Amino acid sequence: MVGGHTLLDEDPKLTVKSAQLRAERRARGKSENPIKVAVVTNAQIKLDSNFLNAGPARVIIFTTSQTSPTQIGALRNKGVDVFVLDEKRVDLVQSLETLKGLGVERLMVEGGGTLKLRVAAPGVGR
Repeated sequence: MVGGHTLLDEDPKLTVKSAQLRAERRARGKSENPIKVAVVTNAQIKLDSNFLNAGPARVIIFTTSQTSPTQIGALRNKGVDVFVLDEKRVDLVQSLETLKGLGVERLMVEGGGTLKLRVAAPGVGR
């Protein structure tokens, strides 16, 4: 999981670099790469970004109604699962519950100070 600043400023691939580890994931019945998750208030990510296009992986974005309907449609047309919350900021607890409902049992958070704080202490900074 990455936060908005990491997503928009760094455009991470979030892929498994090692061919051996990708093969081991496939042997265990998993996809080559884990699910990519982003939490971003305004998901103005470029449609040709690494995050969306590098490596085969399911992509999930949690965003708010600050993301334009046109952008949401474009992301969904690329196969991205977009969850739009009608709040000022993404509700992290609700997002984590959604991920759990989708079968995500473990999550690596690669975020800056804001996302780490919100994951560590849900409700802080709302």
